[in-house]
Amino acid sequence: MRRLSGFGGYPRVDCHVWPLTESLHDLREVFHDAPLTPRGLGRSYGDAALPAIGGLVLETTACDAWLDFDETRGIVRAQAGISLRAMLPRLVAAGWFFPVTPGTQDVTLGGALAANVHGKNHHRSGAISGFVERLTVLTERGEQECGPATQSELFRATLGGFGATGLIREATLRLRPIETAWIDVRSLRGTNLEEVLKLLDTASDDEEYSIAWIDTSAPRRQLGRGWALLGRHVRADELSPRLQPSRLRLPRRRAWRVPQWLPGGGLNRATAWAFNAWQYHGPRRQRTLTPLTDWFYPLDGVVDWNRLYGTQGFVQYHCVLPHERDAVRGIGRLLEALAHAGASSFVAGLKSMSRDEVLLPFAQPGYTFGVDLSRRLPGLTELLPTMDRIVLEHGGRVALSKDARLAPDVFRQMYPEFSHWRSVVRHWCPASRFRSRLAERLQW
Repeated sequence: MRRLSGFGGYPRVDCHVWPLTESLHDLREVFHDAPLTPRGLGRSYGDAALPAIGGLVLETTACDAWLDFDETRGIVRAQAGISLRAMLPRLVAAGWFFPVTPGTQDVTLGGALAANVHGKNHHRSGAISGFVERLTVLTERGEQECGPATQSELFRATLGGFGATGLIREATLRLRPIETAWIDVRSLRGTNLEEVLKLLDTASDDEEYSIAWIDTSAPRRQLGRGWALLGRHVRADELSPRLQPSRLRLPRRRAWRVPQWLPGGGLNRATAWAFNAWQYHGPRRQRTLTPLTDWFYPLDGVVDWNRLYGTQGFVQYHCVLPHERDAVRGIGRLLEALAHAGASSFVAGLKSMSRDEVLLPFAQPGYTFGVDLSRRLPGLTELLPTMDRIVLEHGGRVALSKDARLAPDVFRQMYPEFSHWRSVVRHWCPASRFRSRLAERLQW
């Protein structure tokens, strides 16, 4: 028995955990009628990796072997329980990097695929599903091999399917080449939302990555102000002679650990206001040479940063709004709702997106906006449904990987592809043996 939660600390459940091993081949021979929920490192913010009532968690982290690595072609095959952090040094040393990566290294490969993660380059490269060549999935009908051209519906239902089709056992991923472990970052300050978005659009052809940090404590006349950050991989011939010998070596990074005893977590409206003011007005170089890990995984430098929100935890409201339904106005309305509720956040980001090619897609051509909100915020239970209504009115949807409270009827309005996706899931798992707290809440 263990007490588990998502990374946001809510909800918390007492449940049975079964650590998977190499010898597990057919779940039907091992378990009886309990719902089964795959779980990696537990970095989904909500309840996607928490068990349904009476269910059993299948912990995958012991199944973490490298199976094959073609260093010439940039193709890696590994078990789903391996973490991105464990893979990264070997990949970078060989001159390769993940084609798409989330904001932390501390996720498993299987978890990243089940959530169909996106990164700072979605508008250029899409989600990670576009780079997966093959999956091995343990369904109720047994172990299946699938790919873009082989059992493609199972493949596209599993990627971004949050474990509903079964347990991802292995994956083959196509990588992208790099010449150094450094990123050239351009920082541009905008005084309001429209200006920040225009700055994001100034990225050059080789600036593949972009993200905007938004100051949620800004005064009304500067709503949406923040920094647009544009990044590109540095070529070997651009590095100084001092850095050349270690050009494909990840620098050591000193991390700060949040103490467990910090009273109330340390975050409140006053500290958020002070932090945001410092972030926006403080000195910042317009161009910097940044280690790869600092650019892609900034919050990994603060171990257990979720503790800053205290014992009640936090929720992240993460949504996408399409261009065709006035995404800019929609994000402005979301910022107005946050300001009206007095909700200042340390973490609020905005990125450009393209379309996802999976059966239950989150991304649409538009902008994605995410904001972390303490569960101690007065009026939170009224604020979140208000934000849902704004997102629906602008044809958007909420990211399930970050969600812990969306209502099933709202989910179905946001995801009209649900019925077809569920029919594919039912074909491979007719008894719904693979079921999480997320599936239970959304009535899959």
